Amino acid sequence: MTTLDQPTRLWASTGYRRWLTADTASQFGGAITGFVMPLISLSVTGDPAQAGLISACGVLARICATLPGGSAADRHERPRLMVMGGLVQLALCVVLLGLILAEFMGLWTLLVLNVFLGLAGGYFAPASDAALKDVVPAALIGRAQSANQGRDAVVSLAAAPLGGILLGFGMWIAAAGVAVTRVATIFAARALGAVSGRSGQARSRAPESDDTSRMGRTTAAQPGELPIAPSTAAAERGYGETLRWLWHRPDLRAGIIMAVLVNLGWSITTTTVIYALQMSGSDPAAIGVVSGAMGVGMLIGALLATPLVTRFATGRLTLAALLLTCLCAATLPGLNTLAGIVPVIAVAVLGVPALNAGILGYIMTVTPAHRMGKVSAVVNFGAMLAMPAAPVVAGFGLAGPGRFTTLAFGAALCLFSLLVAVGSTALRRIPNEARWGEYDAGR
Repeated sequence: MTTLDQPTRLWASTGYRRWLTADTASQFGGAITGFVMPLISLSVTGDPAQAGLISACGVLARICATLPGGSAADRHERPRLMVMGGLVQLALCVVLLGLILAEFMGLWTLLVLNVFLGLAGGYFAPASDAALKDVVPAALIGRAQSANQGRDAVVSLAAAPLGGILLGFGMWIAAAGVAVTRVATIFAARALGAVSGRSGQARSRAPESDDTSRMGRTTAAQPGELPIAPSTAAAERGYGETLRWLWHRPDLRAGIIMAVLVNLGWSITTTTVIYALQMSGSDPAAIGVVSGAMGVGMLIGALLATPLVTRFATGRLTLAALLLTCLCAATLPGLNTLAGIVPVIAVAVLGVPALNAGILGYIMTVTPAHRMGKVSAVVNFGAMLAMPAAPVVAGFGLAGPGRFTTLAFGAALCLFSLLVAVGSTALRRIPNEARWGEYDAGR
């Protein structure tokens, strides 16, 4: 695809529409699975501790599979990996459905199945993330990431109610519903592979170095070629080379460290709030309002993300979003009622979609295509560290130092992330979307 052939509007991009269909189906399937599996485990075992063990093993398996999945995404055809991921997860859903119908459910059965679900989710996710770079022109990546933030907010709001409805009809209905999302992923990913091949907007077959793609620009494949990973040493290098490249990019280094810190700090904060409300005897429906408020805040923020990312410098947006989150996190230790907690949590995440869209879009723009899979895996790996860490910190914090100290610790991590961003000149000076490709972080 030449520059003249590239669409100037995001929704005019056939590649993006098909990628979004495949990725959204996968996200819905994963979110519904994440909601119903703990409930199925609890229903089968009757023991919250065993249900928690099953969930924890699935999360750890997903984390462990993420980095190998990023390496695979740089070596193989990404749409084909997405199809394979859909097929593997569909097979696991069929196994779950068969176990439910055969009434052959128990601790070890569910634990092993959940581990395989986690491994599949972690291994194939980087291929989908990296494929976005292959099908969307660089000038539209920021808007694509903004749209993805809105999609994620809708998924987070809709998955739990939809999973609850499916589970209300029976466990086998819930398993069948998840299987449908996997079928949708397979067909959409196959269609994505076809349009990717026609566009020619692929990775170079032989990107020997980063000199020709320092700002994320890569040589286009010939029209009609299916985008494939290069079979050269550039794609075969391991994570050591990718981590060295990231470390020598002060903008990306600071952005990733900042994201890990604020994600961990905010996850600890919200988990502590929910645990504390539960320990105080609050009604479960009232506790659910906290998560709902965060989802609504994310959705409103996602609607604002596109105009913000396109008009304002990403570095300044990042500082503003982090400052808002830090201020809200700092007020939560002094709030003990839902009336005070809910609006603060909703406001705290208003800037998160713009921050995510800006930082993720910038990383995708400046990362050479032949290492996009590994970089996506590193970003996802850092983000997922909060999943097992936040409940542990919140639990021990509430059992030991108490609610105020635990919330203060979460707020301190958020503040530390802000200090990392403030201290990085390269991160602060990242421009708006239109100038990402020409920005030199080393100046």
